[in-house]
Amino acid sequence: MNADFTDVPLTWTNALGEVVRKEDYVEAITWDPVSICWNIICVIHASGQWRKAFHDTIVIGNANQWFTEDPTEVPTVELLRDVKTRWDSAYFMINRMHALHLAIDRFLSLPRGSNDELSGLRLTALEWEVLQDLEVVLEIPHEVQQCMSSESRPILSKAVPAFETVILWWRALAKHAPHCGAIINARLDRAEQYYQ
Repeated sequence: MNADFTDVPLTWTNALGEVVRKEDYVEAITWDPVSICWNIICVIHASGQWRKAFHDTIVIGNANQWFTEDPTEVPTVELLRDVKTRWDSAYFMINRMHALHLAIDRFLSLPRGSNDELSGLRLTALEWEVLQDLEVVLEIPHEVQQCMSSESRPILSKAVPAFETVILWWRALAKHAPHCGAIINARLDRAEQYYQ
């Protein structure tokens, strides 16, 4: 990810009230948590046994209240992969990973054999936070696209205002959360070039 973090403060407070250091956040981004997610999904989807084991982790975990960090049950759904031909599929993939993160962490921490394909794929707390920030950034164009898609006849004349809405909301988010701004600004430059 080509994000410029020079204007980002050295520390900030996240939604949980924890102090995040810029250096640690940038390092978490360099580990590319989106690729790690994609690899987790590919490995679990590659085998019917892994799929069943992951599903069982969710079902048994909900029954035994393993996921106590969240007051609700983890949804019993499958992981989603992003698709290059669907621009918002990365949003859906990250959103589903976030919904299942407690089950994913539990599943990846279960003991297995030494040739385990899942070893080393566990995300750190900060990598999960980076993914959550990416989800927030990607939710903006997703919501705008959903508004356009909900109309019975989406028309081209509404595309430009929708595009402008994405740019305005991204700018507002960048001001509110400068660490997200570093990610957004790289995309804003590209969006504004396209818009011109």
